[in-house]
Amino acid sequence: MGLEEKAIKKIFVLAATVLVSYLAFSPYLTLMSLKSDIKAHDGESLAEKIDFPAVRESLKDQFNVAMAKETMDSSSEDDPWGAAGAALGAALASTMVNGMVDGLVTPSGLIELMSNGEIKSSGSDDQSQTSIDQELAISGAVLSYDGVNKFSATLISDDGDEMKLVLRRRGLSWIVTDIRLPLDDFGA
Repeated sequence: MGLEEKAIKKIFVLAATVLVSYLAFSPYLTLMSLKSDIKAHDGESLAEKIDFPAVRESLKDQFNVAMAKETMDSSSEDDPWGAAGAALGAALASTMVNGMVDGLVTPSGLIELMSNGEIKSSGSDDQSQTSIDQELAISGAVLSYDGVNKFSATLISDDGDEMKLVLRRRGLSWIVTDIRLPLDDFGA
């Protein structure tokens, strides 16, 4: 084996090592970038890392399932009119949820959600920068690969509620495709 062949082999091994390392650590880099965007309130940069249509649909589904469960739990089998009213109420509420999620799942809404675990209405006069002064919710995340092309960051609040960010690989980068909220005690 000649000197040139050894050099080519070393370059190939080095390039493969760098590529594998990048692929393994790229979701962590994406999360660090998300954290930076949230801290800087940079909605434009954040928007590049989130699949808004997928996140909106996921949140709509979660709220609709939680409301349907709440309706089923509160309806009485003995009162058919009450059950019909509950079903109509759930249908109307579903329409409201769809509009609410469409309006709130924006870069600024997600910055609020990921900063301090809640979305404030856009009409709120409280524009303080307390979320910048506080440690971001994304800092204490439990990180894990859920597959080769799926990665999750579970954010645990002080009261034990979990919010989960699901990232999926898009080419060589990662994008948030799902945000799972703690809706176990929805309506309680």
